Amino acid sequence: MQLRWAAASHTGRVRSSNQDAVAADGRSFVVADGMGGHVGGEVASSIAIRAIADAVAAGASAVDALRAANVAIFERSQDEPELAGMGTTATLAIVDPDGRCDLANVGDSRAYLLRAGELRQITNDHTFVQELVDAGTITSQQAQHHQARHVLTKVLGVVEGVEPDHFELTLGPGDTLLLCSDGLVNEVTETEIAHLLSNDDPEHAVSALVEAALEHGGSDNVSVIVVSAHEDGVPAGASSALGATSELSHARPADTASTSVVSEASRAASGRTRRSSSAPKDPSLATKLPRPLPSQMTERPTWIRSALRLAALIVALGAVAAVVVGVVALYNDHSYIVTIVAGHVVIERGRIGGILWFHPRVVETTSLQQRALTPALRLQLGHGVQEGSLAAARTLVANLTREAAQQHASLAAFGVVEVLHA
Repeated sequence: MQLRWAAASHTGRVRSSNQDAVAADGRSFVVADGMGGHVGGEVASSIAIRAIADAVAAGASAVDALRAANVAIFERSQDEPELAGMGTTATLAIVDPDGRCDLANVGDSRAYLLRAGELRQITNDHTFVQELVDAGTITSQQAQHHQARHVLTKVLGVVEGVEPDHFELTLGPGDTLLLCSDGLVNEVTETEIAHLLSNDDPEHAVSALVEAALEHGGSDNVSVIVVSAHEDGVPAGASSALGATSELSHARPADTASTSVVSEASRAASGRTRRSSSAPKDPSLATKLPRPLPSQMTERPTWIRSALRLAALIVALGAVAAVVVGVVALYNDHSYIVTIVAGHVVIERGRIGGILWFHPRVVETTSLQQRALTPALRLQLGHGVQEGSLAAARTLVANLTREAAQQHASLAAFGVVEVLHA
């Protein structure tokens, strides 16, 4: 089988420089989208390209190559404090002469497969919004306009260790593999992408995809690699923009200052002491009141007043604490968590993290296993999903079971097998 490929990376119409990097050599294909400031993003993506190329040349798998890139970026950021926090997405495909494709990704740069005119997304975005979609909290349509759609949950280089998602598939004659940064999918619909990929010439398809992203706004850097598989005997060709990145102006949220104003009012209180004569003005009272006046009729000793006030405060606090504990216990017993324990999805009664001395406890162990979930769902359930009732928790588990089955069947129909790790 022969492969034809083309690659391109464009700054876009809004950015002043390009933080993306791409590389293609006929066997390995990678797209990286850097982050971390004007310099950091460019450095991170270029380090990733070099580290991946070296690792693949040494015989590393796609997963191991991305791990190597993560280490290289992280160590560079430790050596140069001005680059601290830099990172990059990366999607890497290694294709052997028989069409077997070893594919791994970290971040939201994607891989698609076009087969028989149908486009299928292979990778999963490592974003906060995608986790919400996977959990059924929002729809895919809502995700496109969500204010947190650019928040990444996993990238290369930010932490010392990272675990890429891993996929295996086999390319057959007529198949087209697309690797791209989010600058394409944020501007161009998948329907249009499928149409533009249907062209048999990868170079033409790459040009058309980049142009479409620019016509739709070009708000970000755009990087695209198109790989098409053909029967043996079809001339192989390549046109690649290899790994060249330039400085990028990375958009960061504006710094905000939150001012907390605490005002204190000082009040001057004055007290007046009434003086009473030793003899009542009304002579008739002289025989009614004993002399001297008993202390309990005038002022209690200070220590007695303090003790009574303290006792009253303790009683009040005790009553409030009893009410709070009762409410917390009731709240805890009517709350449920869907999470993962020992490789299985379970339902616990309680609140995530526990409240006071009330800790979550397992009430049901479901048949749904952790490895059947998408990586995003595994992460989501690892933290726990709170539900307000046992029925709601069971409904969520049923939905997760159905989605897992559909995901497996959908990818299996394309001959894609996600390599699951416990």
